[in-house]
Amino acid sequence: MWRGRPAAAREAAYAGFAAISTLGRVGTVEEVADAVVFLMGNGFMSGTTLFADGGYTLR
Repeated sequence: MWRGRPAAAREAAYAGFAAISTLGRVGTVEEVADAVVFLMGNGFMSGTTLFADGGYTLR
């Protein structure tokens, strides 16, 4: 989604996301993939939402 946007617009968006994140940074592809793999591999998870958002929902 972001790859097709101009670099300046992408960097501005990332800076904005980082500023409102509790962790103060944008998550990596690997961090999001870890959350997906966890949900796929854990047979005890059901009907819940896992927020891999750097604490955005805690604001």
